[in-house]
Amino acid sequence: MSKKFLLIILLFPVYLFAQQKEQTIWLALINSTRLSDKFSTHLDVQIRTADDADYIRTLIFRPGITYHINKKNSLTAGYAYAETLGNPEVVTATNIEHRPWEQYTLKYKINSTAISHRFRVEQRFLQRNNQSIFSQRLRYLARAVVPLKRDSVFKKGFYLSLQDEVFFNIQNKKKMNSKVFDQNRLSVSVGYRLSEKMDMDAGYLFNYIEGLHHNTANHALLLTLNTRF
Repeated sequence: MSKKFLLIILLFPVYLFAQQKEQTIWLALINSTRLSDKFSTHLDVQIRTADDADYIRTLIFRPGITYHINKKNSLTAGYAYAETLGNPEVVTATNIEHRPWEQYTLKYKINSTAISHRFRVEQRFLQRNNQSIFSQRLRYLARAVVPLKRDSVFKKGFYLSLQDEVFFNIQNKKKMNSKVFDQNRLSVSVGYRLSEKMDMDAGYLFNYIEGLHHNTANHALLLTLNTRF
């Protein structure tokens, strides 16, 4: 084994963990309201705290309209408003992002486990430090909801949610982090389905972000309310 190769092996763990670490709380409300057999509305509202929940750092409001091709396939288009707040104890700028988005979702079941795959493209109009930036990003999400009670139709009870989402910069990456890879979000949650119209879950989310100047490992408490009408 060469000394160079041995040095890479020894330094890899240092590189992996030599990053900014955070502990935050993410609150999410997700709603889908059926308008007809083919159309429904989408709404996603999120609040994220800063490190150690000292203050609210991120607010996201994301409405959309969904066209249901059939029971498994759907298309959604919408708009997101994202606001990143600075520390109120320090004079820092507030960053605002306007984000039109389009997505395709595939849903199916393996026995009683619900599987979903989501492909989302975002057009990002950002205001950072009085600078206007445009970029596009691709997001792929895979999610599995495993009922702990194996009924043929899952209407009520506890479930386990496993989810991973990876983000890619596909346009103007030099203005973001100069890389194609942007971030990854992995989460594990335990939830309870109150009815066919409402789920509540709590879990752990690990968010790894490749930044322009440093990388961030965010350990978050994730609390989600999911409603369907």
